[in-house]
Amino acid sequence: EQKLENIDPDKLVAPEAYIAIPAIQAISYSMNSNELRNLYANLLAKAMNADTKDSVHPSFIEIIKQMTPIDAQIFKRINERELRPLITISIRLPNNGLNPINKNCSWIQDFSLKECRISFKNLVRLGLITIPAIGEYTDTDYYTPVTKNPLFIETEKIASQQLEDGSSIAYEKHFIELSELSLLFYDICVNDITIET
Repeated sequence: EQKLENIDPDKLVAPEAYIAIPAIQAISYSMNSNELRNLYANLLAKAMNADTKDSVHPSFIEIIKQMTPIDAQIFKRINERELRPLITISIRLPNNGLNPINKNCSWIQDFSLKECRISFKNLVRLGLITIPAIGEYTDTDYYTPVTKNPLFIETEKIASQQLEDGSSIAYEKHFIELSELSLLFYDICVNDITIET
């Protein structure tokens, strides 16, 4: 009701049963999570709005079911940034091999590097983000939010303490890429419904 209270009553429609029934069933398991409950509420509200109804896909319910509250928060942060840099810190061994210390460090400071790493893996599995194996931003300044993240700085410190003769710290730069599915899921489930004036 809160999501729809400012929508023109003429645009309110009955949601499709294949959206509404599984969404209402699923939301009952997420009542203790504001983040997941909000995703379902947005999805239901968009399914009841004539302007957005056709963009609501039933697979979105299954995606939310496989997300944690942390996944929802991290996905929101990813979508709110134009640049999404990642750096993997490794120790380069004397034989030129790499021993990863922390993969895909990001600019996010609200969650541990491990929590972010696990969330990134799940969001990749769900098809909501991609982390290309090859490719990086050409402008090194784009990686400053990562290198200034206190969690990244601490990881660098730990890596430097593990260095032995002939080894060095190596940095692999990557980025998070969004797809058409990512943007649509964000618009339907994450983005709160636009208030019409």
